[in-house]
Amino acid sequence: MAKKGKKVRVRFDLKALVIPFLVILIFLGTYSLVKSLPLESDHATCSSSAECSTGYVCYISRMCPSTLSGAACGPETGDLKCHKVCNSNADCASDETCQYRLLWSGDAGTGIELCIENCESYCMKQPHVMCIGSWNISGEYPACNCQFACNIEAV
Repeated sequence: MAKKGKKVRVRFDLKALVIPFLVILIFLGTYSLVKSLPLESDHATCSSSAECSTGYVCYISRMCPSTLSGAACGPETGDLKCHKVCNSNADCASDETCQYRLLWSGDAGTGIELCIENCESYCMKQPHVMCIGSWNISGEYPACNCQFACNIEAV
């Protein structure tokens, strides 16, 4: 203990305080950036919602109404990929919109809003002939009709 009347000098190293603080700030900034990026599994192929990240569901929709001869299943109308559950377009990526979809299972459907890619951005990612031309896009995802037509000039 210091004697009465004697000054005690406390030294503190500024580098010892600043460097750990900067490391923590960099870690938190990197963590929040990485956390905001879509996970690879967010649009991954799935067979159930259990395979999707939290806040995402597997877009499975197949109506199978019961008949006297058993279940008569229609075609799968979902894309079997994980989609983010949303409340508005602000919840979705820039090439997606928040859309109401019915997810059918057997003869019961559940309504839910999902971030769904629009056909234009979907088609632009599809392989096509490399020529000067234009897209003719129609339909509603996942039933997009993507046709690329090359411009043909008379020689």
